[in-house]
Parts: sequence; structure tokens; C-alpha cells
Amino acid sequence: SQYKAINLDELNNYKENRLIIVGKVLGTGDITKKMTIIALGFSESAKEKLKKADCVTKTIAQFLESYKTGEEITIV
Repeated sequence: SQYKAINLDELNNYKENRLIIVGKVLGTGDITKKMTIIALGFSESAKEKLKKADCVTKTIAQFLESYKTGEEITIV
């Protein structure tokens, strides 16, 4: 598939705290830092764990509606 599936524990490896995932975030593992995660989709368990960790989650469509030019973001 051309889209990425990424588990929560993999997100901890990124030094950046704001990521765009061109794919789906899955709930395997735990998130250990507060992040903003923008993705095509989220599994239910990923959404629950990200919410508990005080992370911000948005779909790519939601993000594009509110994006401010010049904001730093990393696309994964």
C-alpha cells in the first residue's frame, strides 16, 4: 500500500512533536510524550491512548482547514 501504518511506540522515535502521518496510526505500544498527530486515520485504541497522553489528534482534512502558513510540521 502507498499509505503508512505506524504504531504509537514508533512515534516516540521522532524528535519533532508535530507529525503528519500519511496513513493510519495504530494503537500498539504507548506514547511517552505530548505530541500533535495529524493522520489519515486512527484506530480506536490509538485515539484513546493519545487522548490519555494529552496529545492533539486531527485528521489531515481537519488540519488543512486550520493550517497556518509557516507552522513547522514533519510529514512521515
